[in-house]
Amino acid sequence: MSDIISVGFIEAESDATKCFRQLQYQNCPRPGAEVEIIQLAFIILGLEWNVVDVEKEYGIPPDMGTQINSTHWTGMMGLLSEEKITMVLAIYKIFLDITPERMKSVLFAFPSRYFQTIYVVRKPNETVSQNFIMNAFPSTVWIILAATFMIIWLIHILHAIIFCPKDSSIKKVFYQESGKSLMQLISANLRQTSELNSTGSLFVLNFLYLLAMIVILTYYQTAMFSNLVAPSYYKIPFRNRNELSARLLEGKVFMTDIKRRRPYCAYQCGDLYKALEKNPMKVRNTDAEVFRDISNNGVFQSKLDVNFIPSQFNWFSKRYDKIIIKDNLEVTHYTAFAFAKSQRKLRKKFDQALLKLLPAVEQITTAHGYRTRRRPFNPIQERHFFALSIREHFFQVFLIYIIGISLAFIIFLVEIFVYSKTFKNIATFLRLKT
Repeated sequence: MSDIISVGFIEAESDATKCFRQLQYQNCPRPGAEVEIIQLAFIILGLEWNVVDVEKEYGIPPDMGTQINSTHWTGMMGLLSEEKITMVLAIYKIFLDITPERMKSVLFAFPSRYFQTIYVVRKPNETVSQNFIMNAFPSTVWIILAATFMIIWLIHILHAIIFCPKDSSIKKVFYQESGKSLMQLISANLRQTSELNSTGSLFVLNFLYLLAMIVILTYYQTAMFSNLVAPSYYKIPFRNRNELSARLLEGKVFMTDIKRRRPYCAYQCGDLYKALEKNPMKVRNTDAEVFRDISNNGVFQSKLDVNFIPSQFNWFSKRYDKIIIKDNLEVTHYTAFAFAKSQRKLRKKFDQALLKLLPAVEQITTAHGYRTRRRPFNPIQERHFFALSIREHFFQVFLIYIIGISLAFIIFLVEIFVYSKTFKNIATFLRLKT
């Protein structure tokens, strides 16, 4: 082990621009959270170290590298496996995940940060309770109520026809009783004054129907009121990868990324990949293009330190136009400092120092201005006061009124057609009078 430990860095954050290179000469106010952790570890160990700007010194691209074959890597992993540097450290965005392939070529310290798969989507639409009239009952209940109403109405008409006087016209009784019974049943439904002047079986039927309507109407009024004052919900498009796959197949969302054609996926990826065959990921060249996609139902997938996302749903930025969805069903990505294979003793000492620092990692990463915890996004919005809106609520009453008038007009036209002879006789009579 050399006297001075060479630590390879990749510059990836503006916080550390032209800063971490000065560490061996002067203090750096914001060198990066990972740099502060490694500084404290080497202070505890009493070891000297220096910074190697691998992009400048070795001309490698700013990434951790990819595996060429079983023994050779590109990028930072290549420098480490060839022992041109002692250990590596990335600055936030370009992190070193612990994977089985990398573990064969380098030594990892204890994981210091934990990253979770996230999805960035636009702010969901709010589900307001504007349809408070029809939503009080589910559609099946409305159908049952309508069927019950029609059956009771037909029983009334049938009862009147069966027990009508022998000298009465059945046609006349039908028209008279249908209108009378209809108004009686509507009055019962609305808990208005309703005549129960029938006798026998029809009286019992009307009495029980009236009692049932009292209970149902009371419940309806309560349900309608609860729709108005209950909390409103935001329509979260999906909560995990499985639901994302379903939304992709339905065409409700699409995935977007910068120069990446395949999303992160660790296991059981079949459904996601099948959905992407039907609804392919859009590959963009700039952040602006991705943000435009997000505004149009696009989904951007990434990984983020769990310390920055306290809940499953979090705001993406201060503009409050996008949210972060944390996929709690996805695997957690462990990131750690990596050492060359020959530095087993150094790695062991570093782990001992790191154990003392691990409780402070969260404070270092979130309390120094590098990043801040995202503000939780609550998909349920509490309402303490709700005002009826002419546009959203009274429009429904007006719509029902218009439908009723239209129905009355249609019936009126039918009556004209049915009683056309009567109208002709009236017209003839009026002409004779004039």
